[in-house]
This record gives sequence, C-alpha cells and structure tokens, in this order.
Amino acid sequence: MRLFANSMLATIRKWSPTSIASFMWGFTCFLPVGMVYLSALILLLAISLHRGSSLIVANSRWQLIRGHVVFWPVCVFLIWSLLIFLIQPHYAETPSNLFHILRIAVTIAIVLSLRRNEALAGIWGWIAGALATLLIVYVNILFPLPHILGISDLLVMKGNKSIGIAVMLAIFACSTVMYAVSPSIGRVYRWGVLGMVAVIPVLIWMLPSRTSLLLIMISLSLGLMHRLRKKPSVLFLAAIALFAFGWSAYQVPDIQKRFSVGLQEIQHSIEASATAGDDVTQSSWGMRHLLYTKTTDMVLERPLIGWGIGSWNDEWKKRTPASVHAANMPHNDFLWIGAQAGLPGSVSLLAIIVALFWSVLRLQSPAATASFVATAGLFVAMTFNSALRDAQIGMSVLFVVLVLNVYALSQAEDLSQV
Repeated sequence: MRLFANSMLATIRKWSPTSIASFMWGFTCFLPVGMVYLSALILLLAISLHRGSSLIVANSRWQLIRGHVVFWPVCVFLIWSLLIFLIQPHYAETPSNLFHILRIAVTIAIVLSLRRNEALAGIWGWIAGALATLLIVYVNILFPLPHILGISDLLVMKGNKSIGIAVMLAIFACSTVMYAVSPSIGRVYRWGVLGMVAVIPVLIWMLPSRTSLLLIMISLSLGLMHRLRKKPSVLFLAAIALFAFGWSAYQVPDIQKRFSVGLQEIQHSIEASATAGDDVTQSSWGMRHLLYTKTTDMVLERPLIGWGIGSWNDEWKKRTPASVHAANMPHNDFLWIGAQAGLPGSVSLLAIIVALFWSVLRLQSPAATASFVATAGLFVAMTFNSALRDAQIGMSVLFVVLVLNVYALSQAEDLSQV
C-alpha cells in the first residue's frame, strides 16, 4: 500500500496544469454546482493555454474529439436542437434550455479533448472526492456536523444535488466492484469491493435514493455481463451472487417499504389522473407518472419538430392543475428533449449513449468495464431523473462517464498504468 501511495505521489508531481484542472473537476463533482462550473471553466482555460495553445496542439485536441465515435451523434443532437430553436417559437424558458443543450455539447467536447494522463487525473479526482464524501457522511454519524454550504447536500437528502451525489456514489461503488472482480488486476484493487460496502448504507439511510439503488442493480448486471461474457460458467455464478445480493438488500425493511410506497404512489397517480391529479404533489413516483404521461402526450402530438426549445414548462402548465406547476423538468432527459425537439431530438440523445456503450463494448480491460458500468448508470439516471438537463447532476455524472471512457479507450488492454 505504501508503494502504491508513493507511486501516486510521484505521478501527481508530474501532472501538467491541464491534469491538475481535470483532477479539480473530478474532485468537485460532489460539491455545489457553482464549484463544478468553476472547475470546468478552469479546465477549459488550461486546455486553451496549454503550451501556448499552438496550432499543432489545438489540432491534436480537435483530432481527439473528431476521432471519437460519439462525435457525430453529438453533432446531430446539437444541430437539430439549433434548427428547432431557429424555426420554432420562443418561450420564457428558451434561453435556459438552450444554454443546457449547449452545455451538454461543450462538456462532451472538453472531456473528449483530454489525453490519457489528463483523463486519469480526472478519475483520481473523482475517487478522492468520493472517498472524502464517504468520510464526511460517516463522521457525521458519530459527530454531527453543521449543515454549512458545501457539505449540507452530503448530510441529508434535500434536492437534486443530493440525488446527484447519490448517483455518483452508486457509479463509484459499481466501478470499484468491477475492478475488484478482475482477475488480472493488482491486489490493491481488491479493496475496491469496500466501495460497495461503504456506499450501500449511505443510499439506504443517509441519502435514500431509489434511483441509485436501481442503478446499482442494473449497472452491476450489465457490468458483469460485459466483464465475464467470455466465461459463461463464471458469469452464471456471478448472476446467482448478484441475485442473492439483490434479494438480501430487498429484505431490508427500509428498502422494501420505499419501493412498496413507490408502487402505491404510481397506482394512486393513475387513479387520480381522472380528477386532474391534485393528490400527486407529495409523492415522488406518482409525480413522475404524471410527468411522463403528460410529456409523452406532448411528444406524440408533435413527433417531428416538437413544441420548440423551452416549450416544456408552458405546455406542462396548460395540461396540469396549478398544484403541480412548480415542476420545471420532466425527470427524463429523452422526454425533455423529445417534447421540445421531437423524436429526432430524443433519438440523437439516445444515440450519444449508445455510442458510449459501443465504444467500449469489445474491450476487456477493467477500465472498459468501469466505463460501461458508468454509462449504464448515466442511462438509468437520464431515464428516471434529468441527469443531463439538470446541471447539478449532469455537470458531474457526464464528466465522470466521459473521463472513464476516454481513459479506457486510450488504455485499451494495457493495465500497467492503472
């Protein structure tokens, strides 16, 4: 362990300003969104000024972006959204929604321009942030901490940032498990399984999140299939172990109650829909049911070009009672862009996720599996939350997914630098 720590310190001393900025973004993923934005701007500045920002350096960065399989899906998503912006009416929320569309594209471009060591620095920053978050959460159990700016979202579930932290911890847990079960990896990474052990209690009691618990089960299932697909007998045993893990987790009263209540909320929302659905305001899954059904109606009514960028809020208020007008996003990124830019917008956004899956599908390294698992986590979060539309989640989760992907692709099968 001491040799590993000394090796890490020696690596950090050699980091460029871009690597340091990448580390900062990774570390601030668990902090308020303003800090994440600041880290992103610092990284963009570091990339721009790296070695004088010569034409050769700029061209090499561009080639990294242009050469990634996700490049064209992002271009289609961005161009189609801008076209809708030009030809469709504008609304009060148009500037905000257009900003988030541009932010998604710019975030992807920034991270894809990173070189291997720079992406690795971002991963180490994310790991350091996750460990610091877990430390703060468990210290708070023994010695209650003040709910000050910067850590209050870590201590109690209070909004989308807390949900984003729960999602990040779930992805962290799944990724560390993928390293821990890899037979070719060093012994120090066997301790990665402790990541899951430390995260699960947080997601059950301290930062309760049904989305994150679902994310863990889905991501672990896909990750094991990716990692062990050439070893069917081992995969079968792993599937049994995962089923046993899921069944055991479901026996925890708090988890069982939370999912039972969620199903009751959906049923109540269905029954209340005939009377305008006033009773869904206090239920999480009931509200999501209403959001999904009304937004799906928006998509189906205008499937080609949608209602226009920023139109969702106005259309939502037209279709629902005043008691639920406070909602400002449908908690599903595919429906969010589909309502505003039609099915082409939804398909292009889905194509970005498919491209990320495809880029590491055939790679067999633990880094590739970690990237695959993180992408699965992003997909789950985009389906049950606004993981891209909401910067409090998207600025962090998207960064982590992309640096894992960039590192896995640049590393390929060589594990010596892991």
